[in-house]
Amino acid sequence: MHRLGEIRDRKPENQSYRASGLTLLTATDALLRVKLLSG
Repeated sequence: MHRLGEIRDRKPENQSYRASGLTLLTATDALLRVKLLSG
């Protein structure tokens, strides 16, 4: 962890995997919220 809460990774592949994982988490979260809100 970097000082400002940034996660620094020097390998571009790892940054890509992290971005993909974050996108997947965000999409899953959004889907669950929609399902919960719609009843």
